[in-house]
Amino acid sequence: MIRRRLGLTGVLVSIVVTSGGCNVIQYQRNRIRGRLARAGLHETQVRLGDDTMSYWDGGSGSPVLLLHGMGMAGLWQWNEQASSLASTHRVIIPDLLWFGSSSSSRRDFSLGHQVAAVRALIDHLGLARLDLVGLSYGGFVAYGVAILDHTRVRSLILVDSPGPAFGEDDYTRLMARLGTKDPAEIFIPGTPDAVDKLMALAYQHPPYIPRFAARQLIAEAYTEHRDELLALFKASSEHIDELTATAPRITQPLCVIWGRNDPVFPVALSDRLLQLATNRSIRHVVEDARHTPNLEYPKEFDGLLRSCLAFGGEPPPDGPQSHEDR
Repeated sequence: MIRRRLGLTGVLVSIVVTSGGCNVIQYQRNRIRGRLARAGLHETQVRLGDDTMSYWDGGSGSPVLLLHGMGMAGLWQWNEQASSLASTHRVIIPDLLWFGSSSSSRRDFSLGHQVAAVRALIDHLGLARLDLVGLSYGGFVAYGVAILDHTRVRSLILVDSPGPAFGEDDYTRLMARLGTKDPAEIFIPGTPDAVDKLMALAYQHPPYIPRFAARQLIAEAYTEHRDELLALFKASSEHIDELTATAPRITQPLCVIWGRNDPVFPVALSDRLLQLATNRSIRHVVEDARHTPNLEYPKEFDGLLRSCLAFGGEPPPDGPQSHEDR
């Protein structure tokens, strides 16, 4: 199988050569915005109580809502999939609270607040039935939405995200793997060195990012709401056991996509996650990939995502089934 690796390397090199030193991150953001617009998506912002949610929406067909991880806004993490899916699905990509252009006047950094904000957006959009996709932190949010919305969420697709299968002991092991007692230093980078470490977690073959571009990336994604993002990360890490205390079981079809060499959430965690499915479930493991296979291998990932959407739409079997596709 031929895979196309998509990092920032080629983009940054070409922009540096042709731009005469412009802000490469803003330049790339504008390119992505144009690409999404050509695919029929448009950006909207809506006030929902205390929360302001920014989201991209467009395409036609059954709705698919894509939730990003603990990183940059949704358009950065899902633009490849949005362009591919928009021809056959309505695609919605929100920015979670305090990412991108989304924010809240309520200083509640809990996972429950994020879940409530996404559910309010689903209400606002009038979606009676949708497939829900969550990457990393977005998968925790997606799991919470699916648990509460049994009828509206048709299927749940989690990408390198263990949801309630991740406990306090797992967090301790994560800190050991990362060599830090404060993973927020990496996941919410404030220095070019931290950006390099984050890329090494996300990519099996990390893209080269020049130091000036790393500083621009920090300014673009991690400066305006830095205090809120740090508070959000702290709240998530301090209340991990609340997620696993009841370990709610998922009733929708569950599809899992995972990078084989993910150092953030090892693929073994997906075994526990699949055990929480009371309906049918399936797992796809992407070889030679780490935490963001959707970014590193977009074409292969698109095929797996469409396979998951088809799997979620199959007629229910006589009883719960689980199988794995490696």
